[in-house]
Amino acid sequence: MKFFRIAAAAALILTAGCSSNSNEEVDQKTHTSNQNTGIVAEKLDGRILLVESASRSDLLEGNTEKMLAENHSNAVWLQLPEEDYNVLHKGDLIEFSGTGVINYSSPAQAEASDVTLLTAANWTEEEIMQIEDESSFSKVVVKFSPLSDKALAAAPLDTHFRGGTGYTGMFTASGEQNAELTIFLKNVSSSEVYVQLRRKYIGLVPLAEDYLLKGKSGCSITITNEKGTPLTGEFKLYIYNKNGAKYDLYVGSDTLPG
Repeated sequence: MKFFRIAAAAALILTAGCSSNSNEEVDQKTHTSNQNTGIVAEKLDGRILLVESASRSDLLEGNTEKMLAENHSNAVWLQLPEEDYNVLHKGDLIEFSGTGVINYSSPAQAEASDVTLLTAANWTEEEIMQIEDESSFSKVVVKFSPLSDKALAAAPLDTHFRGGTGYTGMFTASGEQNAELTIFLKNVSSSEVYVQLRRKYIGLVPLAEDYLLKGKSGCSITITNEKGTPLTGEFKLYIYNKNGAKYDLYVGSDTLPG
C-alpha cells in the first residue's frame, strides 16, 4: 500500500492581528519533505483527520464535512500514539511517517509511526476550550466479551443470517435514551469469522482491531462514551471470514437507558 501524501500543506498561523477575521483562510506553506504533512481538522477516538487547507472559522465551528469536500482526496484519518494524540489541537500543522493507507476507504486511513509538530495553532484560551469540548464529545470505548451458551440463550438474537457473503449491519444509538449500545453475536458455523466495527463519522472510522470469533461461539460488543455521557451515532458491523466458508450467524442488539 502506498503512503498518503499532501504535496502542499497549509499552516495555521493565528496572530493577534488576524484573530478578529474569523473567515481568514489559513496561510499556505509548501513542504518538500519526504514525510507526509497536513492540518489537523478533527480529533476522534485516538485518530485525527488531516486536510491540506482549512479556514479559521471552519475549524472553530467544526465544519468538517465542508473541509473534507474542499480537500477532496487530500484528506486522511490518521491513527496516532496516545502521547501524540493528547497534545495536538485542531489547526496544528504536523508531519508524520506512516505505515500505509487503506486505499478503498474514503477518506483514506493510515497509522503514524512518528509525528512532528511543525506549526502550532495559536488559539485563544476560550477557543481552545471550545475546540477541545467538540473533539472529546464523541470519544467512545469498545469492549468485546466472549459469551457462554447460557448468556447467548438469553441474548436478543433476532436476526438470523446465512449465506456465502459477509454480513453487514448498521446500529444506531440515539443519545437521549441510550447510555450504551451492546451488540450480540452467535457464530453457529464451525468456521471462525472476523468481526469489524466502524463508526459512521466523516467516512467510516475503525473503532477497534478486528475481533476473531471462533466457530460455535458467541460474543458481545459494548460501546459506551468514555465520559459516561449518552451515546450517539451510527455503527457499522461487518463480519467476514478468510476461507470462503458459508456463514451461519445470529445477530441482535440492546440499549441501556440513560
